Amino acid sequence: MTGKVGIKLHTGEPHGPNIIPRPWVKTLIAEKLPKANIVETNTYYQGARYTTAEHRKTLAVNGWDFAPVDIMDEEGTAMLPVKGGKWFTEMSVGSHMLNYDSRCSSLRILRAIRWAASAVPTRTSALAAPTAASARR
Repeated sequence: MTGKVGIKLHTGEPHGPNIIPRPWVKTLIAEKLPKANIVETNTYYQGARYTTAEHRKTLAVNGWDFAPVDIMDEEGTAMLPVKGGKWFTEMSVGSHMLNYDSRCSSLRILRAIRWAASAVPTRTSALAAPTAASARR
């Protein structure tokens, strides 16, 4: 991955259970992607990540304070063309997406976490080593 890198992952609802363990992400960033930002977007539904101000509070509550977090739609959206799209010809993305050269998302994060998990002790070994089949899902 080259240039400015954005790592897209779910940072969670306040105290939410469905969050990738932060120590794994912290290790990944520190050792593999030291200049990367975590990237997120506000939600379309009312809740603790609906506005940028509330989203930033949620980030702090959930402990995402070890790396920069870019809320990509904080300053609006941008339309990108979809070449050969069957159902639509353009899509709306957070305007900050245009600031990135590389993006790391779900599948790559699962693979990277497999690496990070081997470097960070955990209490749940099943979470520490996703299988190849689960990484493809």
